[in-house]
Amino acid sequence: MKTTGPILLSIVLLSCAKDPPERTLAKVQKLLRSEDKVKACDTLDDMDTGKVRRWPSQTVYTYLRLKALCVHQRGRKHARTSLPEPYRAYYRAMLSVGAGESLDTAAGILRDALKAHPREAELYYRLGLFHLLDERFAEACPLIRKAVELGRASTDGYRLSLARCLLGQGHLKAIPGILAPLVYDGVKGKDLAQARHIMENARLFKRLMPKDVRGVILAVKGFLAKGNAGKAMDMLVEQVQANPQYPILHYLLGVVHLRLGNKADAVVQLRQCLKLDATDPDAWFLLARLYMGSSMASRSEGYLKKALGFDPLSSKIRASLRDYYIKTGAFSRAADLHKSVIWLTGEKRSVNQAKLLGGLLEKAERSDEALKVWGKILRKLGPDDGIEAVRALARIHYKLSVTGASRTVYHRRQAAKLVKTGLKLRPMDEELIALGKVLGVKHEVAKAPFEDKIRVKGAKHVNKDDILFK
Repeated sequence: MKTTGPILLSIVLLSCAKDPPERTLAKVQKLLRSEDKVKACDTLDDMDTGKVRRWPSQTVYTYLRLKALCVHQRGRKHARTSLPEPYRAYYRAMLSVGAGESLDTAAGILRDALKAHPREAELYYRLGLFHLLDERFAEACPLIRKAVELGRASTDGYRLSLARCLLGQGHLKAIPGILAPLVYDGVKGKDLAQARHIMENARLFKRLMPKDVRGVILAVKGFLAKGNAGKAMDMLVEQVQANPQYPILHYLLGVVHLRLGNKADAVVQLRQCLKLDATDPDAWFLLARLYMGSSMASRSEGYLKKALGFDPLSSKIRASLRDYYIKTGAFSRAADLHKSVIWLTGEKRSVNQAKLLGGLLEKAERSDEALKVWGKILRKLGPDDGIEAVRALARIHYKLSVTGASRTVYHRRQAAKLVKTGLKLRPMDEELIALGKVLGVKHEVAKAPFEDKIRVKGAKHVNKDDILFK
């Protein structure tokens, strides 16, 4: 009973603990997006800023930016901050923008701040963003690129802005490389959507062509959708002869040849497309698919990597490269690609996708990661529906117990425990029975639910010596 007091005190203290500042600021931003500005600013005012100097710098900048917005929302003047430089200059710049003054005034404040603090990523980013809003791309892009290079926190927003800036400059080849690092576990869906939008705009920019040619392309796509490849072929051959300089015409002609079974002709047209535009991911991808089932399947890997380099946000390309690595036994590479497919498709809660990942990690002998994935599956499904996870976990723990890994006894006990659980549910499972024998798990074949039903209803059991068929 002596420990009851401290335990209760700990519970009370934990329940009274405030949200971390990042969570509160995210809540404020969400309220602002929903146009509930009054509640957003009230929430900001209620924040405990007593330890603001200990916050991460990016959190402080976000707080100051929102604070400046709320100052103008409420029509206040002469708002100050006790924070040191460069935060004070940053806050003044944000107030200047909110007051309706020219961006040049705010930009001047940030330029002066950068002279004294040349390693502050947010100052470069915000200054670059001011120039970007004025469509002064030549000045904006180097500043935002510097912010990306210096950014120690998440730089997703920086990268998206840099990609937009490069799009405005017409530097399209650099955009995929800038956006590629956005593919990671935890990336926000809205950031991926914006990145895809930028990539699509870049592709449309490259495909500018006369209105009559665009009309033919739409008509060809319509015929292909209806399965009329012959009519699409007639239109494309005529257009390619008249306008051989457009890569997309050669690509579509390659698609049509493939639909008609002319693989050799399809390869010729795809190569011509890539000769005109070596950055076309669709052409590289289709070329890889053509070689995948041939005697030169090894070329597919290089072509798929090319396609991925020019469209790093494509789950389709990543899935194809994953499948290639599965066929060639490169399971670790396949597992990493499958992770990115899950993130890009938003299927983080898909049990089937998780099972495939768990299986690939096990084959790649990345046991710790495999245990985590299969453990999550088991917790989600339970032992009965998750019997596949029970088997996998038992199998992995047993392997770890005999391969000289640390905690050998622990892994053997875990394997035995899982085998016992599995055999209660699937008493005739061959893999579990085999594992049970090597682990010394006692096993008696229990009556199946069907046998219990027969016994309850008074039916007669059929013995092995009974004649079933005459």
